[in-house]
Amino acid sequence: MLDFIVRDLLFLFSLNSPFFHLMLYFLLLAVFWKLFKILLNLHRSLKAAKKLPSLKVSLWFPISHFVLYYHRFKKAATTPLLHVYDFKNLNGYHQLFFREGISCVWFFYPLITVFKAESVEVILNNNEEVKKAWFYEVLKPWLGSSVLISYGKKWRNMRKLLTPVFHFHVLKDFLAIMNKHSRSLVDLFDTFAQQECVDIYSSMPRHTFDTIFECILDKEINTLNHPTDSLLKTTEEIKSLAFERIHCPWFWNDFLFRLSSIGRKFSKCVQVLHNFTSEVISQKRKMKLSSEKEKQPATEELALIYSETYRKKISFLNLLLDEHLKHNSLSEEAIREQLETLLFAVSFSLSLFLKTYCFMKLETVSTFPTICNHRKMTVQSREDD
Repeated sequence: MLDFIVRDLLFLFSLNSPFFHLMLYFLLLAVFWKLFKILLNLHRSLKAAKKLPSLKVSLWFPISHFVLYYHRFKKAATTPLLHVYDFKNLNGYHQLFFREGISCVWFFYPLITVFKAESVEVILNNNEEVKKAWFYEVLKPWLGSSVLISYGKKWRNMRKLLTPVFHFHVLKDFLAIMNKHSRSLVDLFDTFAQQECVDIYSSMPRHTFDTIFECILDKEINTLNHPTDSLLKTTEEIKSLAFERIHCPWFWNDFLFRLSSIGRKFSKCVQVLHNFTSEVISQKRKMKLSSEKEKQPATEELALIYSETYRKKISFLNLLLDEHLKHNSLSEEAIREQLETLLFAVSFSLSLFLKTYCFMKLETVSTFPTICNHRKMTVQSREDD
């Protein structure tokens, strides 16, 4: 009986079998259909990009541009001057189209940059076109379907839920935490003043990570003074692997990426962060249930949470836990996705902003020292007030 089944299977999958030919036909059809959709989307993107202000070039230019600049994204390119020169070149390119407020530059794919308030306003006020670019999909194993990646009805529901926690009056309550970490950053920079050459940019991610970590989870981690923290190193590793995947087309396929060494490393790092966030959520959930059951704070931490001074704040984690416990509209997995989006993804965006600000500030100081001295006096007078 077993031999009969084996013979039938060998015949079905033999090269002369009609079943094998039919299976091969459908496989090739699926591959060609996928390629057709990719080429169709690429054609539509190219057609739309050509209407935007840009240097009109042929297709070979963006491809060659990508190849020439690819080494700058590799880990071997540790010289910061390479990236500084690229940034200056990109700024110079945008200056050509400053009046239009929007431009398109080619990095194998059209990269559209908006740098005028009127143009940005049109985009931010549009609640329909909220679907993110294709490269956001590489973050899905990490951030899931959080507000950063989701779109449509799910995005609107999450946006409606999260809007109160970002209200101006709510954020004001966290100014003390922000100022505390800002002073720590300034103190660190003061120690750099005696050195001939320092890298201030490496401090920005640690500063933003500490600030957001305490604002969201009410815990201090102090990676600014302890840069070897395992949680921060894992986060940086995930970001590095994600960027490496974006710049390697052969890793865009999920199956091939999971089989690769960087894919396995990416999954391992993501699991570490998932375990950490899930543990924090579980602890806060138990504390919240215990406090509600006993009608009184059980620990010093709960006493702080339910004190009159703390009630003025709307903790992000507490807000999500309230929604989870009272209305059951959020699962613990959804809470974890939103927390990791803020704790890890947003810290990267803020650190990138601070790096850009410092770079532009240094450029302005060297070009317009008189104006900078006047602005410094203005800021100091406001801090004294």
